[in-house]
Amino acid sequence: MRKEILTEQQTKLLPLIGKFSKDFGLVGGTAIALHIGHRESIDFDLFTVNKFDSGKIKRKITNDFNVEKVFVNEADEYTVLISGVKITFLHYPFNIEFKNNLDNVIKVADLLT
Repeated sequence: MRKEILTEQQTKLLPLIGKFSKDFGLVGGTAIALHIGHRESIDFDLFTVNKFDSGKIKRKITNDFNVEKVFVNEADEYTVLISGVKITFLHYPFNIEFKNNLDNVIKVADLLT
């Protein structure tokens, strides 16, 4: 994994991201950049096949971090800004292969998924 594509703020948020590793996996541009290192990342997109309660996610976040802004708070999506980093939690009802792992913190989607 090309961890150098993460900003300093994202790196500081990895312990928070790890709190969701049981149910969520990292996808999107950040996942691709971690594989090939083609650009710096700006956000975290976390997907799960399971339905989730955004209130539980918020409580887990606010134990250690401040939510600066809530962009989306709906049944299948919770998108927030924390320490200047946008984080999206999304229910995605299709299987994604997570064959990789970022520093034993979070599962990372396979490039071919």
